[in-house]
Amino acid sequence: VVWSVTSIQLLGAVNFFFGWIGPIRVPAPYVAMDFFVNRPPAAENWETEPILRRIEADRDPTRPLTNVPLVANAAYFNATTFHWEERALGLPHVSIRGVNRRLCELSEFVLLKDGKLGPPGVIGGLQEAADQIQAPDGWFASAYQEDARWPLPDGSTAVLYRQRRARPDPVP
Repeated sequence: VVWSVTSIQLLGAVNFFFGWIGPIRVPAPYVAMDFFVNRPPAAENWETEPILRRIEADRDPTRPLTNVPLVANAAYFNATTFHWEERALGLPHVSIRGVNRRLCELSEFVLLKDGKLGPPGVIGGLQEAADQIQAPDGWFASAYQEDARWPLPDGSTAVLYRQRRARPDPVP
């Protein structure tokens, strides 16, 4: 019995990635039970590599580190995914971080995913930060300009903003 249960569990684990057996729903008195639920890997490109390479190429080389606030927390477009990609690409000068109250203080770049930003209960303030960035007459529009865009598989767009250059100092 133990080996049978173990074999079924291993088959279910492997089936989760390959999807050989479709989901089987067994009606039960109170709750329907699902067996062999699968989610094979999707062939989607969330553009993390081109975004990171663009930031690395365009960053100010005199700075030791480039912090990039990410205004998103979607399932496949979040700071953790970018951290893994940074390590895989060997980019020691780029650091993606989440958004907090300061939004982009001292940041050369800001990365925004428009559309659905992610679950609202996970990181508070995402929608407020996105609203500030997208306001055409706000402080962000006067300090940053759009640098690049990438279409994402969920129908949204990743927009990279960069600090405006060659502007006179507000106070000499």
